[in-house]
Amino acid sequence: MTAQFLMRPPLSGLGKIAQREWQHFYELLAGVLGATVEVLPGSDHLEQIQLSAQAIAFNGQVIGQSSVDLTLQQWCERREWQWIKADIALDGRDWRWDEMRQLFWVGLRPGEQRLLRQTYQSFAGTAQPELVPLTLAHPLIRHLDECFCPLPNGQVLYYPEALSLDALALVEEYIPADCRIEASYQDTLNGACQAVAIGRTLVMHSASSELRNRLNQHGFRVFSSDLTEFEGAANALCLPLCGLTQPAFVGLSEHCSPSQCCS
Repeated sequence: MTAQFLMRPPLSGLGKIAQREWQHFYELLAGVLGATVEVLPGSDHLEQIQLSAQAIAFNGQVIGQSSVDLTLQQWCERREWQWIKADIALDGRDWRWDEMRQLFWVGLRPGEQRLLRQTYQSFAGTAQPELVPLTLAHPLIRHLDECFCPLPNGQVLYYPEALSLDALALVEEYIPADCRIEASYQDTLNGACQAVAIGRTLVMHSASSELRNRLNQHGFRVFSSDLTEFEGAANALCLPLCGLTQPAFVGLSEHCSPSQCCS
């Protein structure tokens, strides 16, 4: 499967180790995995390059905060993806697009249900997708992308202990047991749920042998790419903006610290 990615160049402000990690990640995508990679011109003035936190995307539509870099908006518009400027109440890292079910899993903290209603207004004028709220219940898990990763063909990689009982009930309602793949606490801390999926291939910062075997049994190949310098920026998932007709990959700047449904 050929995927299209958009990356920023590793700007001069990055340390040498971070530059090497960026280069290895780029070469893994473009060389080993055969993805089509386009490098977007850098923007030194940006203080926040985690575009996955600033925009959400689905079915060729992108809803971006007003602070999103104009170059991303222009890149999307050139490819005829609908760009919608809106004030997004929730961090984009709390939105996980489920391609198989055509819905968003939305991470919430206790008491944030009203934000879900406000955020839904951002979809005005679009084909509004279903939003399934998942309340986070672990003190060290701040965003849904840290503990919940929808995978191709309807599977999900997740850390159950990070979710409330109500959230777990919703996961079990929507996703059959044989499509739910559990990650350990240590794998979760190491960014396993922040993987980038290219078809049946997953790229993540690291994975234990137990998790690799579990994913292999479900038909996935696992590649590791050391992103230690970017652990504070959601590992591999701080870089992509996924959910487009073709996944778009957004890279780094000097400001970063990188059943039927299961067939």
